[in-house]
Amino acid sequence: MAHLCVLICRVDDAGQPDCLTELHRLDLPAVEAQTLQPETTLDQLEGTALACGQEVMRQLVGYQWQAVDQQLTAAQQRLFPPGDGDR
Repeated sequence: MAHLCVLICRVDDAGQPDCLTELHRLDLPAVEAQTLQPETTLDQLEGTALACGQEVMRQLVGYQWQAVDQQLTAAQQRLFPPGDGDR
């Protein structure tokens, strides 16, 4: 049975814009119609979507934080390059 997944990818703006680097893959649970109760189907689907969405956002914020941290570290290193030590 087929299922959906969400990919978090990095796009290198400097290189080829179509070149994606996969950072994280979140496989969504397969939905089987026969296991859903007609009275609560929408609630079940909304609950699954909410839980998956929260996980996607958690991952995105983590990767964004890493990218900002790398940029700030590189900027700091440019301001204070390694020297020959104390003279």
